[in-house]
Amino acid sequence: MSVMEVARNGTTKTVPATSDITIENLLMHTGGFIYGIFDGGPLGELYDESGINSDGSSGQTLEEFTKNLAKMPLKSQPGKEWNYSVSMDVLGRVVEVITGKRYADFLEERIFKPLGMKDTAFHVPADKANRFASNYGPNEKKNGMVLLEDAETSPYLKIPSLDSGGGGSVGTAADYLRFAQMLLNGGELDGVRIVSEESIATMTTDHMG
Repeated sequence: MSVMEVARNGTTKTVPATSDITIENLLMHTGGFIYGIFDGGPLGELYDESGINSDGSSGQTLEEFTKNLAKMPLKSQPGKEWNYSVSMDVLGRVVEVITGKRYADFLEERIFKPLGMKDTAFHVPADKANRFASNYGPNEKKNGMVLLEDAETSPYLKIPSLDSGGGGSVGTAADYLRFAQMLLNGGELDGVRIVSEESIATMTTDHMG
């Protein structure tokens, strides 16, 4: 296995990584990855030019995405710096490799279906499209709203090439409430345990200081 490279002083010149990226690093956004769209430096530009987009707009699968990502320099040495990043998408691929299932199918089987989240997925099926809301945001003059994404032409109406662990799912407030209540209950809802109490305790502990 080849050693990943780490960018030096905000440039694309690199040095070898001094340690491997761990699952804990990925969960804590300390693996050295970034989001290209949020980094205005040379490394962010390199991510964008290479099609490292976790929204699936490049047409890549999650497997192809992570293989291309592995060729990119890290922004920092693993475990040494916090950067909001595509690490959630990498974790999605880890799930695929371990289970042999597509990430969306794993979530449906292990989380969405057991919790009764019947309206949550990575796309909106045709028979539910009439309930899908358009997305609005403030306009530049800040005196009203502007249409950001029309529900009738949204990419979410099609099955994506990439199931983004960092933000690719769509659902309802009622479904999300069930997920949040499960977390609040210590990993269980209506007699169904999704996550262990020990994992919830770890998830809700301050690891950054």
